Amino acid sequence: MPILLIQSMIAPHCCCDVIVRLVLFRTMIRIFVYPIITDTEPTVAPTAFLHFKKKELKLCEAKKKQHIVTEKISDLIKERDSLHQQIGQNTNDHGTMDSSSLANSSPGAISFTSSSSSSSSSSSSSSSSSSSSSSSSSSSSTDFSDSDQKLKKKRKKKKKHHHRSQKKKDKRKKKKKTKRQHSKRRARHPQEVLKRYNKVLKAFKKGRKLSVAYQKVGVDRNTIVSNAPICELAVVAPKTYKSLLVAHTPQQRLQDFAKKCLEVLQNDPNLLRDVEHQKKKGKLIPLSKKM
Repeated sequence: MPILLIQSMIAPHCCCDVIVRLVLFRTMIRIFVYPIITDTEPTVAPTAFLHFKKKELKLCEAKKKQHIVTEKISDLIKERDSLHQQIGQNTNDHGTMDSSSLANSSPGAISFTSSSSSSSSSSSSSSSSSSSSSSSSSSSSTDFSDSDQKLKKKRKKKKKHHHRSQKKKDKRKKKKKTKRQHSKRRARHPQEVLKRYNKVLKAFKKGRKLSVAYQKVGVDRNTIVSNAPICELAVVAPKTYKSLLVAHTPQQRLQDFAKKCLEVLQNDPNLLRDVEHQKKKGKLIPLSKKM
């Protein structure tokens, strides 16, 4: 459109036509060209636009938070005011109750105080102060004496209890010592060896380990192992054991008697089998000689 207008203006017929065409040209430029120029002007960058949008959103959120906080503060202020009012009402009620009770309880006392002279009031106050001080001192002294007596009684009870507990502990220790002494006595006869062996066997049968059984009876493992042939022969071959026992004298050592029993067992393989069988049954202690 602007090009056609310019072409038409190039071939004018008269001055009036030229002026009219110039005016029309200006108007057409204002209508068509200016909007194109304004549209082609540089716009805001997308990153800057996003930045502004984020700031606007943050401002909106901050305003919302501020509004919520102000509402909470106003609610708390209202609660505080209501509590203050309740406290004031309660204090006023208590004050009125106390004043009314005093007025109802002692009207005669009030009239008496109004009629009494200043001298009598001063003397009565001094006497009351002295009596109160004396009563307080007497009460404090009685309290101290009572507390001292209670402390003494508690100490005596503690001493008695401690003394009794010590006596019980000493008795228990003595009993334990006597038991250990009895258990740790040396066996000087084959029958004593048998008794001790049976004690260890009973302790072992109760589900205890051999080491625990030895400790309970008070015997070392080596002594049981060295004297084990005596007990094994007494269980497997009681007749041969009795014959050897008859020939045994108190002067002979237990080690020699145990060697004789071991020789009898080693010379007869059937007896050795019986020993292993009795160990499996639980009638003998399952001993194994350590190398």
